[in-house]
Amino acid sequence: MYHFYYDESFHDRKISNTLSGLNIHDGSKSDSYIGTFFGFNFQSRNEIIKILEEFELKYKKMFGLSLSNELKGTTISAKFYKYGIASLNGYALNMYKDLVKFLISQPVFVQVIIQSKTEYLVKQFLDEWIIDNFNVFFQNGFSIPTFKYIFIKYLFHHRFPGILNELVNEKGFVSTSIIKMKIEEVFKSSLEITMKYERTKEQANAIQNMLKVLSKLEMSEKYIQMDYKWNYTQVFKGFNMFIKGANIKKENVSITIDVEGNTFAADEKECYGKLTQVKSNDDLGVRISDLISNFFGRIIYRLHLELKEPDVIDAKSLGVNDYSKRRHISKEWFQLTEQQYELYKDISRFLRKGSKNYWSFYDGVFFDSSMSIIGLVLYIGEGCIDYSEYKSISILEHSERCTNHILSGLYNQIDKLQLSIF
Repeated sequence: MYHFYYDESFHDRKISNTLSGLNIHDGSKSDSYIGTFFGFNFQSRNEIIKILEEFELKYKKMFGLSLSNELKGTTISAKFYKYGIASLNGYALNMYKDLVKFLISQPVFVQVIIQSKTEYLVKQFLDEWIIDNFNVFFQNGFSIPTFKYIFIKYLFHHRFPGILNELVNEKGFVSTSIIKMKIEEVFKSSLEITMKYERTKEQANAIQNMLKVLSKLEMSEKYIQMDYKWNYTQVFKGFNMFIKGANIKKENVSITIDVEGNTFAADEKECYGKLTQVKSNDDLGVRISDLISNFFGRIIYRLHLELKEPDVIDAKSLGVNDYSKRRHISKEWFQLTEQQYELYKDISRFLRKGSKNYWSFYDGVFFDSSMSIIGLVLYIGEGCIDYSEYKSISILEHSERCTNHILSGLYNQIDKLQLSIF
């Protein structure tokens, strides 16, 4: 039997529209839903739980927590993630160093789920379009995943309120003709801007292809019912792929989750060997899942802020923003002490251990969040032999090199998307 524990971070139960925009785009929220499955073989349970109990007791004392208080990701203030690991220090830094070393050295399984909330919203009407116009994609040799990716990426980066307000409304229905009209308007305006700058020429080519496909889409006027409540189906779809990759059968899996009705309902449908709901303060495994998901979630959130393009009020305002310069991760992220650098090295080893199972990081069509954090960690963790070599390179050069490394990974993934029509 294999025991797995699940918890999540940045989980909005429902997508809603407020006076300041979508709640998932609020300044304190993240577009990425982060979930973590943490598990091990039952035969290893006693030894692993003993190590984790000692780990938790050690850091509860350091953080001044009573035995009844939980040691969770939120024990560490958000300000300690402003520049990723470069902002971590003291007990927080030591805690994650110990945790990552444990994950590397012990026979445990970890899967990190990263799902874009913008993707969840957009796919609901895009899938309807694609079903009705499958032949358009097939006949023009245009990849459906690429079409989805570009569409989602544009809405994620620019936050066009004219489109988002149509998607999230009180009635819960979306008009196909209105959405198509607004999207074509935005892409045409974007094409004029992206053609002006050298760094956005590739974007211009992508937009031209999008407009070509959009012009050929045939659709009758219809209203698509939108579901604004978060759906956990993708979470367990990803987990099923993960356990299959680890040669673990569903009937041999026991899952313990933090109390959450919707997660439990989705989990029940999967028919695992055993399913349990607990309060996190009653289960150590769930709290470890929380520490992992919170760590990755907070760094991803800060990377979003670093790399996203300026928000756009309407199509005309595209011309006001400066797109001539590439967004770089700010130099503060790379001002690392030796201890902080070594944590990056350890996380890169953890990622390499997990890479034996392709599904250790599970995302959707929009993969920028996972590629950004993986690119950051592997650049720092594997880009130099040691801290001495790392320090010999200027902070500014690290910023440029790392950003280019992330972009290279993104381009490789996009190339893979374009090879598939489905």
